[in-house]
Amino acid sequence: MPRRLNVMHVVDLLALAGMEYGVIKLVNRLDRKLFRPTICCQQYQVENTVPLVDPDVRIFSLNRPEGRSLKLILKLARLLRREKVDIVHSHNWATLIYTVVAAKLARTPVVIHGEHGFETNHGMVDHARFSRWLAMCTTHVTTVSETLCHDLQARWMLPPERISAVPNGVDLDRFGSASNATDLRNELGIGAEDMVVMTIGGLRPVKDHATLIRGFAKANRRLPSSRLVIVGMDWRSLRAEMESLAAQLGIGEKVMFTDVRTDIPALLRTCDVYVNTSLFEGLSNTILEAMASGKPVIATDVGGNPELVQDDMTGFLIRAGDDSQLAGRLETILSDKLLRQRMGASGRRVTEERFSVARMVEDYSNMYLGYFSQTRRGKQSIAKLSDTATDKSREC
Repeated sequence: MPRRLNVMHVVDLLALAGMEYGVIKLVNRLDRKLFRPTICCQQYQVENTVPLVDPDVRIFSLNRPEGRSLKLILKLARLLRREKVDIVHSHNWATLIYTVVAAKLARTPVVIHGEHGFETNHGMVDHARFSRWLAMCTTHVTTVSETLCHDLQARWMLPPERISAVPNGVDLDRFGSASNATDLRNELGIGAEDMVVMTIGGLRPVKDHATLIRGFAKANRRLPSSRLVIVGMDWRSLRAEMESLAAQLGIGEKVMFTDVRTDIPALLRTCDVYVNTSLFEGLSNTILEAMASGKPVIATDVGGNPELVQDDMTGFLIRAGDDSQLAGRLETILSDKLLRQRMGASGRRVTEERFSVARMVEDYSNMYLGYFSQTRRGKQSIAKLSDTATDKSREC
């Protein structure tokens, strides 16, 4: 019986956010006959993620101090050696330099690096030569969208065979339920006839909630029964600023803010249209979840959004920062029930055909097995299996 491959995923912080949730979905679904997945947090694990990770997945926290730390590299290298890691998979720029150096020290044979979203304000990330050196020290680089793949290939000057896109996947069963959302609407104080506009994601500048609130305020003049629900963690007191903006626009009572929640499938069932006003996206998990829930989506035409939202088919694409265009699209969708149903059904079909979590796990599994089989350690394992098979055939 061949031993399982030890695959360690390195994240900066295991919180309930898009990239981290994608990692959790992946480790939970990797075939335990082939892989033994673990997660390493450079900082720590946020408590609300504990029930989401399968009990057999061990989680290590390195408690990274502020700033870059040689001590962190040494701690990670010791962990890689102790756990006899075959494949280390780092996620996003914050983990790349530590993982690359630690893997070299620990002689970990396969280093995969995944970029889930790329912004140009990560300090050294703009230094193309240094970025390329780090990327070339990995076995392979993955991105969550074709747009991001082409962008990084150009920025980091990578050969095409060293980088590829593995799109995020959505749990179609979890988000396919058509159960009644009346109870949750009552809990949120939303009337049965109210039209609900929803967005999910941390309150950060890149998400541009200000444009969402301004666009909703304009649409609400013609559709006074509409409500806006904003779900996500408050970053640096941005929520107070957004609440003040809603009050200034006269819609304070029609905008509801709620902290991070784990009942996202139920929340999405309460909404009539999902909106993403981000200034940049890799490949949004929440857009995928809204589409899998049969909801029309309005999203900015940035990053990987156009790979998900087909304009005038599964929803609408709008210009980033354009609250007037957003208002017009909201009015169009909220005024036409048949349009919402058509777009929602189309979105569900797209997720079924292209963005299932099963497809995502299969792509990563094949990548892990393929690259490990090319290493010295992998070839030795294959040779042992071959010898064992030969001995058994002789016995027969």
